[in-house]
Amino acid sequence: MAAIGGRRARLQTWAPIMVLAALASIVTVGGRARSLAHGAPSRPATRPLGNATIIRGSPWASTLASCSASKPLERASAIDKVQTLEDSSIASDDFNACSLDADLWTFSDPVGDCAYSLTGTFTQDAKLSISVPGGSSHNVWDDGNYAPRVMQAISDTDFEIEAKFDSGLSQKYQIQGILIYQDEDHFLRLDFHSDGVGTRLYAAAFEPNPYPGSPLTHSLKHVDTIAGADVAPLYLRVRRQGDEWTLRYSFDGATWTNAVTFDHSLVVGEVGVFCGNAGSALPAHTAHIDYFFNTTSPIDPEDSARATLTVEIDGSGTVSVVPEKPSYDCGEVVTLSAEPAEWFEDWSGDLTGTDNPGTIVMTGSKSVTASFSFKPGVYLPLAMTPPFSNYLYVGDFERADLSGCFWNQNKPEVVAVDTQVDAGPGPPHPVRGGNYSMRAYLHRYNSDYSYRTMCILCERDDMPAGTREALELQIGGEYWIGFSIFVPPGFSADGDGCGELWFQFQAVPDPGELWRSPILAIHVPQDRYSITSKWDTRVFTEDMSWTGTTTLASLPVLPDRGRWVDWVFHVNWSWQGDGLVEIWKDGERIAVRDGPNCSNDREGPRISFGVYKWPWRPGSNAAANCNPSIVERLIYVDELRIAGHDGGYEAVAP
Repeated sequence: MAAIGGRRARLQTWAPIMVLAALASIVTVGGRARSLAHGAPSRPATRPLGNATIIRGSPWASTLASCSASKPLERASAIDKVQTLEDSSIASDDFNACSLDADLWTFSDPVGDCAYSLTGTFTQDAKLSISVPGGSSHNVWDDGNYAPRVMQAISDTDFEIEAKFDSGLSQKYQIQGILIYQDEDHFLRLDFHSDGVGTRLYAAAFEPNPYPGSPLTHSLKHVDTIAGADVAPLYLRVRRQGDEWTLRYSFDGATWTNAVTFDHSLVVGEVGVFCGNAGSALPAHTAHIDYFFNTTSPIDPEDSARATLTVEIDGSGTVSVVPEKPSYDCGEVVTLSAEPAEWFEDWSGDLTGTDNPGTIVMTGSKSVTASFSFKPGVYLPLAMTPPFSNYLYVGDFERADLSGCFWNQNKPEVVAVDTQVDAGPGPPHPVRGGNYSMRAYLHRYNSDYSYRTMCILCERDDMPAGTREALELQIGGEYWIGFSIFVPPGFSADGDGCGELWFQFQAVPDPGELWRSPILAIHVPQDRYSITSKWDTRVFTEDMSWTGTTTLASLPVLPDRGRWVDWVFHVNWSWQGDGLVEIWKDGERIAVRDGPNCSNDREGPRISFGVYKWPWRPGSNAAANCNPSIVERLIYVDELRIAGHDGGYEAVAP
């Protein structure tokens, strides 16, 4: 049983018990078989409870769940008094928590108009409040128990319990007290209530009525006026030894008065507290219960629990906590950001997963461990042989072929300046520099593959065309990438939702993950450039989602028709807060963003460029968004250069 606020004490040990009486019958209550002794009634409780609101199933379904499955329930006889009170399974609770412990307590509302709440949590004034409205009866009487109550299942042993009530009783037949249950037909009512003038202490035992009339009958064990009206606090103690019951009360928790000792046979299955009302006036009342204790294992000091957060570090890294406080309020959200020296693995403890930052809702004291490690290969330098000093890659197509490229679906072309081919329309081919450029052309119906013609960069720019060894930029690496794209004079905007990609950085998923949309791309929806960035801090992602996405820039395309547009990207790849993206268009910086910009993968992104118009893919649901009169797409790419951290704008700008 988990402790409320980490403080509950609960004894679960059993002392040897000498059993002298044989089982007499088995009673089924709330769907569970319960063993009864000494001729207890064998019929189940059938009396309706009205509009019952019951948390954690039937209030009786949990009764004696542990011991009914493992040992019979013997009613304690006189000889059983050798059993010590320490055998009791009753759990103490000071109600110093954000919510009632559903593993321990069951709230029952037979009438259906009552409520309970926990207030003052993580202060010295934490308490459970049970409220009844005025105007309707919530009495515990011969016609049944209609009082709202909070009960816990216990074993049938000797015990002593104590409850403190911080609420006074000022109106006639306001009631608050303790219930001790065998079942709906056999129980004790032990309470304080008002007679309109003073505060009374009351004790009665309820059993089935063998005569016509009400279903129950009660035997009065004690009633006495102990104080004036509206006195608080009120303390109540009940001690059970076999069939003997002793009732005591106090006004300060230190000096106790013995009220009554009586004999009554009961196979105890549940104990708890209740609130009620009765009489003709039916007054509203709220019972404030400061605590409910097993006197052999009270919570000491009471109401001392606080919601603290402990963060442990496993590996090399730090964790920032916002807000950082010695203790927190119920429901307060705390953000934890892992800052690794090399690699963040995951969270464990009360926060699990790989989201970074992670958030935790404080409902009690929490403990979280951040695990860090070294991820092989992530921070290794690029092992490339550039064709000349400061470039990692040059794609100027001056070899007159697609050296350093491979492709999927349609193969792009390398074309010479002032030449023209029969594959598509337009004036002689343009180039940005030198004598050659790359031409990417799609026809929606005539191309072998209607939706993609793109070059994917190889590991080196001098690799034979079609060699499928992709260049993968390194996460943690800094890069300068420059290139130029020619927008044809006849470019027309397509329909909303019928977009395309012209240049992209594609994340490479870890084994078991899915290929997703690019982490950084020039996307062309309708008549605009949309520069989008996406990132994912999770170590493993099962679906197509991202931790975050943003649009870095949105600019018109149509003014660029018929000319070359120069682009420069400066990127420091990181899925953490130290990432950077800067973008220039035609020499003007159009975007800058610090923060995560890639996925948390072992391999870095690949570069591809050309035309990828996914709505033209056969069977695409997005095809209906496309303008049927637009059946061709054409762009040219030239002067691609990539430099590392020692590069700069001037090194790669076309």
